[in-house]
Amino acid sequence: MPVVLGTLLAREAHEENHEDVASTLLRTRRKAWIIQGRRTVKKALSIEDAAAKNGTADSPHRNGAAEAAVKLLKRALMSLGGATESLT
Repeated sequence: MPVVLGTLLAREAHEENHEDVASTLLRTRRKAWIIQGRRTVKKALSIEDAAAKNGTADSPHRNGAAEAAVKLLKRALMSLGGATESLT
């Protein structure tokens, strides 16, 4: 369980400025000291980079919740006969 918490803290710190491992580790250590922090940060960043390359990243810009909500709204408007051309 502590590894998951450390990974989440590392990902959160990395999302602020998308910096390298050392900077992300410093940002993480402002909130909590992670045992084997450098290793945890490197692993979290490598997983994130691999997901971004594969197109499976869970960011709001890659088929995230916002895009799903827009698609749902467009489908609902289409079923009602509304024009969605202005929404695209």
